[in-house]
Amino acid sequence: MMKVFYCDYNTNNSIASDEPVQMTLMEALQSFHDITEFEDNFWGLVAPGEGCLQFMNTGEDTWVADIPDKGKNGSHVKKCTFEESLDLVKEVYNQGGLVVPRDWEFEKW
Repeated sequence: MMKVFYCDYNTNNSIASDEPVQMTLMEALQSFHDITEFEDNFWGLVAPGEGCLQFMNTGEDTWVADIPDKGKNGSHVKKCTFEESLDLVKEVYNQGGLVVPRDWEFEKW
């Protein structure tokens, strides 16, 4: 199990990033589906000891995956499809941690 946080602006329902809740992979995938269905909603996964992977629905069937790096004052980002986003969530669960993919861009805050 890993910890999840999100914000659903359509229902004003959220779980704060500083108070994430434990979810199994199946619960997390269902939550991701439900929350990111609408534009601007975001969902995040806290990886054990290694930061977080978060997503925002930007509309037009595009999600931005984001791995913040406070030490570098920026984030590693990639635009993804819904399916690619689900695959990233599954990968973090299956690996038991987060690894920044080499092909992601770095953006300063």
